[in-house]
Amino acid sequence: MCLLTCHSNGVKFLGDPVYLDIRVCVFPSCDFRSSGIPYKQLTVGVPKEVFLNERRVALSPAGVQALIKQGFNVVVESGAGEAAKFSDDHYVAVGASIRDTKAVLASDLVVKVRAPCFNPVLGLHEAELLKEGSTLVSFIYPAQNRDLMEQLSQRKATVLAMDQVPRITIAQGFDALSSMANIAGYKSVVLAANNFGRFFTGQITAAGKVPPAKVLIIGGGVAGLAAAGTARAMGAVVRGFDTRAAALEQFKSLGAEPLEVDVKESGEGQGGYAKEMSKEFIEAEMKLFAKQCLDIDILISTALIPGLTIAKRIQISDLPQLVAAFHSLVGLAAVLTCVAEYMVEYPHFATDPAANLTKIVAYLGTYIGGVTFSGSLVAYGKLQGILNSAPLLLPGRHVLNASLMAASVGGMVPYMLDPSYTMGLTCLGSVSALSAVMGVTLTAAIGGADMPVVITVLNSYSGWALCAEGFLLNNNLLTIVGALIGSSGAILSYIMCVAMNRSLANVILGGYGTSSTGTGKPMEITGTHTEVTVDQTVEMIREAQSIIITPGYGLCAAKAQYPIADLVKMLKEQSKEVRFGIHPVAGRMPGQLNVLLAEAGVPYDMVLEMDEINEDFPETDLVLVIGANDTVNSASQEDPNSIIAGMPVLEVWKAKQVVVMKRSLGVGYAAVDNPIFYKPNTAMLLGDAKKTCDALQAKVRELSQ
Repeated sequence: MCLLTCHSNGVKFLGDPVYLDIRVCVFPSCDFRSSGIPYKQLTVGVPKEVFLNERRVALSPAGVQALIKQGFNVVVESGAGEAAKFSDDHYVAVGASIRDTKAVLASDLVVKVRAPCFNPVLGLHEAELLKEGSTLVSFIYPAQNRDLMEQLSQRKATVLAMDQVPRITIAQGFDALSSMANIAGYKSVVLAANNFGRFFTGQITAAGKVPPAKVLIIGGGVAGLAAAGTARAMGAVVRGFDTRAAALEQFKSLGAEPLEVDVKESGEGQGGYAKEMSKEFIEAEMKLFAKQCLDIDILISTALIPGLTIAKRIQISDLPQLVAAFHSLVGLAAVLTCVAEYMVEYPHFATDPAANLTKIVAYLGTYIGGVTFSGSLVAYGKLQGILNSAPLLLPGRHVLNASLMAASVGGMVPYMLDPSYTMGLTCLGSVSALSAVMGVTLTAAIGGADMPVVITVLNSYSGWALCAEGFLLNNNLLTIVGALIGSSGAILSYIMCVAMNRSLANVILGGYGTSSTGTGKPMEITGTHTEVTVDQTVEMIREAQSIIITPGYGLCAAKAQYPIADLVKMLKEQSKEVRFGIHPVAGRMPGQLNVLLAEAGVPYDMVLEMDEINEDFPETDLVLVIGANDTVNSASQEDPNSIIAGMPVLEVWKAKQVVVMKRSLGVGYAAVDNPIFYKPNTAMLLGDAKKTCDALQAKVRELSQ
């Protein structure tokens, strides 16, 4: 793969290094004639984009025609331009040839929109189909696609990365990002005009006059200038702000009024972008914006705001907390949307009886959103350890919840009967507060062991809140997606409650015990437990031919999935039968253990659900229980008075030998002693799950060498 660097006289080749952090620049003076190859001997290939939902094509028929006039041979994959409204006939009409995928990617010069990726139809990566030594022009993002860079290097390809072209005058013709930003600026004004209550331009009639719209545009980049030009052409009074003096001059040239702050500081940064400004400048900037917002009608912000890569910082074990936090945002968004929509649509309520349906949906959406918002925050606190995971059983909590529900329902009476604006907002504010309190009292009464069900219930709530938002905003997509999320969350909640032998109402209302729990005293556990060392456990593993691993939340908390995955790989190489048994409510959210094991590289066909693997335990030589307690507790079948009586569990005690790996003999979230710890075929390997799994992995590796 050739690395190209910029010089004043064109492009310099640095040989054929494997260099992953490429910086590529193209100059107009660079062409194939410098290498002695006539254009007519070169073929340009335009493949169909296979990236999901990508509708663009690298070359339009006009672009193909321009290349053919220069002497290039152009081949286009059949259907390459269909999603962009360019048929194969359009390309044939300008002189291109229609070929299949392999023939197009084998061209001398391949042009693409998206970086090469896996082609599901052919079952091959597009990089593998490139001709050795060919040239590829595309968006590449080398820092994010290091594996792709390695593949292209193996093909000895010359890569012209459009995303790496610097923003300098001589390279303006290759600025592929500007065209998209230009569209964004234009579209922002069109959307604003569609939602604005009057014409952009001023109107003068015999009855009076209407002033033009006032538009403030923040950011004088490509998108901002496009927005300024569009708004000005539509007759609006346009004002523009940017930290760069050159951008302010460009605003002025388009007929917009440039705005400045009192603090004199240049915002010019590298590559034409703005730099981060001082605290004093930002404070003056905020004062300017606050003053302008009192006077303008429309605000358009086109400035890029650098954000934090939150998703990359989240560990797989922290996904339940992340999901709960996201649910709270959905609930808050629903409350704000419903209240805002009431304020906007209020003039129609008095004149249009059909608008009462919108009014009802706004009230219900506010109620559901409030419960989701506060309930999700409590769930987040319990999962993160900020709040005690034990249930908070307030005295008379059922009466309190019933009163909150009755007050919320009763609030709809004055809301619907009194048409005044003040009463409407008062009722919406009241139901927001009541539902928020109810979300706290409901979720706080649920223990940590029931958090997987709580997550699915909150997921369902957020779906119905989203459905209400979609109805109010007349957005079919939001309504459909909300209905899907709401119904699927409800179904999943029911399935998980069945897996725990409990009713959904029992879980939501902070119930205690299962539907099979007796009224007598729980069974008293007698006997002593047996402890083993890592060496003894390794010996058991070596002697066993069939092994089942049953992980619990302890595996997540200790982040022990990687050593376990490596251990399983070594055991499979020794021709041992190794499988995983997953309980439906293992972990702190549905499917958490499945995701955790998949992230560590455990093959999906080795991971079985409880119903699929329970009947195999009697024929299993060894079961390794890692960080699980309640989901393998035999009291569910042996003690009719246990609070988990009748709850389906992984029947690990039926195996020939069981090794339980956990910190201590303590109880799990259900606060129930586990009889299997004291059974004759059970051995306890106590200690931190991560350290224990690392030790097992190292010992097995040592003995296998």
